[in-house]
Amino acid sequence: MADGRSGRPRVLVVDDDAQNRERLRAWLEPAHEVVQAADGPAAIAALEQGGIDLVLLDASLQGMSGVEACRAMRRIRPGDAFLPILLMIAESSPQSRIEGIEAGADGFLALPCDRTELTLRTDAFLRTRRQDLLIRAQLAELKRVSALKDDLIALVAHDLRGPLASVLTLVGIAREEVQDPEVRKDLEVALSSAERAREIAEDLLQVRLLEHGEHALARASVPAEDVVRDAIRPLEATAGAREVGVRVSADADTTFLLDAPLVRRAVQNLAANAIRHAPPRSTVEVSIRRVDGALEIAFVDRGPEVPAAAQGDVFHTFAAVERRGSARRAYGLGLYLVRLVAEVHGGGASAGDAPGGGAVFRMRLEPPPPSPGG
Repeated sequence: MADGRSGRPRVLVVDDDAQNRERLRAWLEPAHEVVQAADGPAAIAALEQGGIDLVLLDASLQGMSGVEACRAMRRIRPGDAFLPILLMIAESSPQSRIEGIEAGADGFLALPCDRTELTLRTDAFLRTRRQDLLIRAQLAELKRVSALKDDLIALVAHDLRGPLASVLTLVGIAREEVQDPEVRKDLEVALSSAERAREIAEDLLQVRLLEHGEHALARASVPAEDVVRDAIRPLEATAGAREVGVRVSADADTTFLLDAPLVRRAVQNLAANAIRHAPPRSTVEVSIRRVDGALEIAFVDRGPEVPAAAQGDVFHTFAAVERRGSARRAYGLGLYLVRLVAEVHGGGASAGDAPGGGAVFRMRLEPPPPSPGG
């Protein structure tokens, strides 16, 4: 925030009285560099050249008034860093204050100007501008670092898919050929772990595409019940090992316009979450319902409840939820992906307490908006 040559803040003084301009310049220098303009158009031209940190603007300019000049200045700097504009007005002109506020003025100086007030107000607004510029620079750096992080994660996830595919193929072949039951059991664990690693890599890539709006939603009219059952099927062995049953109930017609592969992945994450937290010899209840034109898929497990204060957080990135004396945890990308999939379908995801105890996790999908011609 300064002229590249002097290193001082640059103040634009706009007044059609040359003596007033010179008096203000003498008061402001040498702490500030002063740029002078005798009318509104000249002030706007100086502002368009850049490098101005604060504007002192006489409200009673001839021709284009100070209020009109202020309004024009705000139009030529949309979305830019905070630029303080102080209107200099006569004490007996309250209407000028109202008009100045409507035009975008940040403050006022009473005429005739008092040197101490001028210095204090100028320094205060320049401090605010410096803080604004600093925050903008920090946000830009955070965005740059975040983009680098996202690119790195996507690169790693992409490069992992090839080696994992080879591991899955070779371990699968070895498992079929090995006769020793202990070795076969170890190979099944290795196969399961490699499959989980592949799923994590796929989730990372999918999350990045959804976060950046790069996933082209491919909706098709399909029975949602079929999508849900297909998603749950690979988890049946895990559920059986934990002595957890899964029961699906659905409306008579669950046909819906959705991106089936994307929804299948999200439902699988919901199912894995429910099975992981369901107590042994309990049943995870899955419902598929049409509600006011939307499609709602809900998973109820009888595990620990989600604390009320955390129900809005479980669908965030790497959110962790713990409750004293409770094994309920939600972390990683699984539920975050559920939320992104729901949102890209125009809906949302939610968690809450289930009637009769336990927790319910819902994903709501909205129908596509009508086409412009329809």
